[in-house]
Amino acid sequence: MNFERKIPAKDIDIYDAPMEWADEECELMHDDAYINFSVDIEARSYGIKGIYTHVSKIAMTIGDKDFIFEDGDVWTIEEESDLSNVSIFAESIEIDCKQKIITVYFS
Repeated sequence: MNFERKIPAKDIDIYDAPMEWADEECELMHDDAYINFSVDIEARSYGIKGIYTHVSKIAMTIGDKDFIFEDGDVWTIEEESDLSNVSIFAESIEIDCKQKIITVYFS
């Protein structure tokens, strides 16, 4: 199952961003992010073995630049899931520019 979700800018944290992404007042402004993710269910004859999320793409604007982050050579996209609420909902994003790691938190 494939999904697209809009993550509000207030739920996105950006760390160690390059200064060229900032505006004239050295503030790092960013817009909402749109993430594409899938949910996979691994099943066996006895029932469900596991439920997994996979983020394929994150699109957003930081400063005056548009970015499309994809898991691959330059950036690593990780998922942290808390399935105790019996739901899967992309809740927030952390972007570590220094280590090139993006973490999407699901709850």
